[in-house]
Amino acid sequence: MNGHQYEQKCAKKLKRHGFRKIEITRESGDQGIDIIAYRKRKKYGIQCKYYSYPVGNHAVQEAFAGAKYYDCDIAAVMTNASFTKSAKTLANRTEVLLWSDNKIPFSRRSFFATKYIGLFAFLAGIFEWSAMLKIGNTAYPFLQKTELLSLIAGGFLGIFEYGKWTLPFLSGIFYFISGFINFLFPSMTKRIGTYGIIFYLIIILISFSRAIYLYKKKHKNNN
Repeated sequence: MNGHQYEQKCAKKLKRHGFRKIEITRESGDQGIDIIAYRKRKKYGIQCKYYSYPVGNHAVQEAFAGAKYYDCDIAAVMTNASFTKSAKTLANRTEVLLWSDNKIPFSRRSFFATKYIGLFAFLAGIFEWSAMLKIGNTAYPFLQKTELLSLIAGGFLGIFEYGKWTLPFLSGIFYFISGFINFLFPSMTKRIGTYGIIFYLIIILISFSRAIYLYKKKHKNNN
């Protein structure tokens, strides 16, 4: 496989990971950037390196300069190999993303899962809130409002997660508060049951698992 073929392979892989408007720059005068692509309203400038040995500082420098030239929001170097220690240090200083072993640290499915759960929780909370207002004179208004507001807040944060570990973590906390009230005071909320417990356990587990995954990924990239 030559360099151009590897760029084509990287472009296909980027598409599978949710990137759009993927463009391979011209072979001559690419200014250190091989692929320009968009994801989540961010413009990425990506340099592709097909090496049989670890990629060094020069690739990071080229990606950083090339991203500035093409007015990209994020610079990245993607390779089939690994990176030298000095390249990792420089990338950490310049905020250039390093993708080794052909691995792109983004997954569309994980984003969709938290977003769909967040949307469902948000709408369920709004629906229950409207029903509560129509009924009026609830026996325990503070508990019920806290329960529903927590569910709505958790859902809202889940919808707008965008890869930040703090948001699914906070979603999990809000879901836990809502589920905790339901579990301890079933006679007050009048909605808990076997399916309700399972629902809360699932969304809490997914939210915290997602937060842990994103936190570890961020820590790994920084190292």
